[in-house]
Amino acid sequence: MISLLLACSARIALVDPPDSRSSRLPAPDGDLAVRPARRLTLLRGGGADGWEQIGARPVSIDEERVFAGRAFPMTLSPLLSGRTTLTEWAAEHREELLRLVRENGAVLLRGFGGMETPQGFSDFVMGLRLEEFGMGCSAAPRTEVAPGVFTANEAPPQEKIPFHHEMAQCEDKPAFLFFYCEFPAQTGGATPIIPSNAVATHLREACGHAFSAVRPATSRPPLAVCRPSLGPRPTLLLSLCEAHPAVAQRLAARGIRYARTLPAQDDPLSPIGKSWRTSFNTDTRQGAEAAMAAAGTTWRWHGNGDLYTETKQMPALVVDGRSGKEMFYNAVIAAITGWEDGRNDPLKAIRYGDGEELDGEAVAALLETGEWMAAHRVAFAWQSGDVLIIDNQAAMHSRETFTPPRRILASLWGEALRRPEGRAEPERQSSR
Repeated sequence: MISLLLACSARIALVDPPDSRSSRLPAPDGDLAVRPARRLTLLRGGGADGWEQIGARPVSIDEERVFAGRAFPMTLSPLLSGRTTLTEWAAEHREELLRLVRENGAVLLRGFGGMETPQGFSDFVMGLRLEEFGMGCSAAPRTEVAPGVFTANEAPPQEKIPFHHEMAQCEDKPAFLFFYCEFPAQTGGATPIIPSNAVATHLREACGHAFSAVRPATSRPPLAVCRPSLGPRPTLLLSLCEAHPAVAQRLAARGIRYARTLPAQDDPLSPIGKSWRTSFNTDTRQGAEAAMAAAGTTWRWHGNGDLYTETKQMPALVVDGRSGKEMFYNAVIAAITGWEDGRNDPLKAIRYGDGEELDGEAVAALLETGEWMAAHRVAFAWQSGDVLIIDNQAAMHSRETFTPPRRILASLWGEALRRPEGRAEPERQSSR
């Protein structure tokens, strides 16, 4: 059954290749293209003058897709190269930049320059005045290289990291993710992204019904069905697809629990190899138990010092209070396809929130959803100096395998700090 689904997903992925866009104009640096202002929601006041006021403009990249009428990600480039550094520009236009991230889910900053070191990246994120956020609950092994800046997941390059919302399995979650490319991999190494609402819509609807909302940024529609090559729609595929809405409803109503065994010492060979000592910032079992009890986590110690943990009930589908859109806000796909090492079985990593094991119908629907995400992801090639900002409430990310060397740095932050005069707090998500 799963092989049949994979075949269908592969067929769906064969969309029309991007063609020469009549709207594309050569940019000064030759490898970017200006997107006409009429295709975008511009800054307050409207019109192209809005972009001139902040000294940047939206540009197109070949890998972008259109989700629900918006190019994803939004890519910004300076109007005049060399006039200012990215750190200076972002600090001056902080509010506009963060608003664009919130509106678009992800913003790629390309071609700004002036940030060649981890310390430079640290200065950039510090200048945005966001709430500090710790790395403790992250499952990934990381190394701090500058204030607030860490290596991205240090899992071996041959390990693919599946899609997830950062720290979705944790009580506290970052609002913003920042990735900086110091130098790209020789091959591979993209950080694919996808809007979480598109994934929720796919699961809520019976498979291919959501395809019309997603397409490569071309003037032609995608090939969104696999029937021409498979013949009449197979009964097995139809049955599984039609189960998606019921699975979504169960996940929404019952929530989920994450189960994971943490090693006694950091395991650099595992994508989830952070030890309980590092995770809870303690060298004692008592310290770890106090932190777990505070978070509502249950646990069991193994004789070799490893620690089995199971979170409290967590939401699987949530409604973004800002947009009213439902999000697939979890790390389920990452868990059931990627939480695997000598201590962990991915098929045992997720339970319903009431403690019951996932049924076969749910596992099959989630695996198909993971394949759909892989077929519709945006995986742009990193360039040195790129900065990707992700709204962690709205977009999921992953990591492709790669040929070293590759150096991508990460920084996780909370909400924007209030100005002295005070502002309303941003709306939080509510579970559905």
